[in-house]
Amino acid sequence: MRSLIICSLICGSCWFGWPQDQSTVDNKLSAAKIASQQLPLQTAMAPVNERREVTALKVVGSEPAEAHDAFSQLVAQLKQAEQSIQELDCYQGTIEQQVRIDGDLRPPEVIDFKLRHAPFSVYLKWKCDGQEVLYVEGENDGKLLARPTRGLAALRGVWKLKPDSQQAMKCALHPITEMGIQSLCQLSLRFHDARDFSPEGMTVSAKEVSANGRPASQYTVVFADRETCPDYARSLLTFDRETGWLVALENHEWTEDGRIGGLLEKYVYHNIAPMPQAEPETFASTNPAYGFREKQN
Repeated sequence: MRSLIICSLICGSCWFGWPQDQSTVDNKLSAAKIASQQLPLQTAMAPVNERREVTALKVVGSEPAEAHDAFSQLVAQLKQAEQSIQELDCYQGTIEQQVRIDGDLRPPEVIDFKLRHAPFSVYLKWKCDGQEVLYVEGENDGKLLARPTRGLAALRGVWKLKPDSQQAMKCALHPITEMGIQSLCQLSLRFHDARDFSPEGMTVSAKEVSANGRPASQYTVVFADRETCPDYARSLLTFDRETGWLVALENHEWTEDGRIGGLLEKYVYHNIAPMPQAEPETFASTNPAYGFREKQN
């Protein structure tokens, strides 16, 4: 059981064991947050979703019946998010992520991305060091292209890796083939369907918050104990109210004595914008703006 909600699903820059410069990361995080406030999502979204507004929820599911109702509304919100993101062929933005690997909480990362649904394609560029990754379904023998920018790995040029290989997953919880809002909604819905949590096993609450300077609805799911959900003690899911999209997720672990513990994974989307007509070179390894034309290994 990997995740309550499986999110953005990105491979980290520590594939190749590169250390992160924390001061650089902190600067990039601050810049991304400032940019997200200066460039609101609605600049390109309104024509697509026609200002689809989500009903604000103010429920606390401490009793079984209330928990069932609140959880049902969360599932409905996930289904709406999946449906609304399907209306976009391509979109781009910035994702801020932080994950715990083998008990070690990694430094946060800030990554610019471009995503296309069909054929499934993802381009990533790390803000801290310019590392790039490109995956296009049906190309490169099903492998991703990775261009490291530091250490011995950079000397070998462009790497070709299977998305679920040990090297590609060294510091990632999920493969790049499962990235994106649509995938995270689908995977999370399958997670809940497969486990059929009882109302007695959780507390669900929802409230109005601000995300990226925009109105949002945030759900908090707290599981009763480790037996109910071994992997996660608490999850926070945040949906943009205008678009219905899932824009942030946090999962927290259990402590040894069965309390809510530290962060396991966190993903926050900034500046999501549709790309109505992506140019052919957007997901091409020959794009002169990318660095994939070097020697491939």
